[in-house]
Amino acid sequence: MPKEHDVSIYMRFIYLHIVIPLPHVWEFIINYGEEFAVHDTHAGKMFQPVETYRDHPNGWHIEVKIWENDEERFYQFLAKFCDRHELKFRDPRNQDED
Repeated sequence: MPKEHDVSIYMRFIYLHIVIPLPHVWEFIINYGEEFAVHDTHAGKMFQPVETYRDHPNGWHIEVKIWENDEERFYQFLAKFCDRHELKFRDPRNQDED
């Protein structure tokens, strides 16, 4: 059977830039790393680090990279995190409600 193509897109990723108040930054980083851990066949469960984080006058800026298929899962994770800490979350899925 002949090959249909030689090149394909294997995965697509989305970068999300989140602003979080200082008291919740480290817990968010840890929770994210555990929730989106990657399973390596040789090493086992591997913590998923955030891409970057930095201080800013309006809150800490954290950048995460998620697999395109995990976008909804990430929003659910973030909404639960915010609920647990009584933080208001502007959900991009509900932009019409703002």
